[in-house]
Amino acid sequence: MAHSVTAEQSLPTEQSIDHILNWCGVLLDCETHRENFFSRPTGQQIFYWMYAGPTQLVNINRRGTSGSVEIEAIQVRDEDYQWAVDVFDTLDYYLEPEFVLINDINQADLRLWGTSGHNLISETSTLFGFATPFNADEKGYVDVVVNVEAGNLSGVTADFAPENTNTALHEIGHALGLSHPGVYGKDLPNWELYDSEDTIMSYNKPEDGIHAGFYSEGDILALQEIWGAEGSYKAPPQSESKGSGGSTPENNDIEFIYAIAGKGKLKGNTKHSTNYIFDGLDVFGKKVLTKSLSSSPAQATP
Repeated sequence: MAHSVTAEQSLPTEQSIDHILNWCGVLLDCETHRENFFSRPTGQQIFYWMYAGPTQLVNINRRGTSGSVEIEAIQVRDEDYQWAVDVFDTLDYYLEPEFVLINDINQADLRLWGTSGHNLISETSTLFGFATPFNADEKGYVDVVVNVEAGNLSGVTADFAPENTNTALHEIGHALGLSHPGVYGKDLPNWELYDSEDTIMSYNKPEDGIHAGFYSEGDILALQEIWGAEGSYKAPPQSESKGSGGSTPENNDIEFIYAIAGKGKLKGNTKHSTNYIFDGLDVFGKKVLTKSLSSSPAQATP
């Protein structure tokens, strides 16, 4: 359980991706969280689903076998649907999992819901959204809930919805294992060391008063700590009899990993493997991630 920061544990004054991996090893076993998805027959695929039906009441279990909350699910707008697809496509570019959109809720690992303010807005409080990463082990899926009505009340136009965008990114971040900024297992979402341009997991707005519209470099690097960078996951060795080519070192290259993981081809470029160059520092003091394509032809079959 999270605990208070004591005088002996004063708050750091420098940013670190460890601050948004604050749940790992305390509230959430991030390695187990990853393997709950990666160890299945579908390999490194994570299936996501969005509610596109008529308005209806749905019960969402917030954690374990208790804490159920009734939400009023609303149909996702076409533009929000496409926005979510673009988000997962971008995460797919940086992270090892392959995010796959599906239409069957029963096959989904991530279930995305837009809602009205029913049970989420009261006279004294507003819950902009929530996610249920702690259900992944027991339930086999994680729900991501975005209170669209709350975002709309904060000021939205057809082309500009910073609150809803921020909430969706924030809750997807939770679903994938990121915490609010914090230390020693304690959540500090309003920690003045951060705003949403530093990490989407912060509640604080930047100086211009408008939340950031995507994950920061630090967010991506933290997600890579949990899920691995694209092409980095070492699939378990397979036997010679299954035609895997064995587990010899020469087969532990990126093309081989993709082939036995069932991906079929490299993302971004079907003729080259993807390498990454870290050059310069971001706001977390971590090296900046940039993409580079090697000249080695990929061997995976399309």
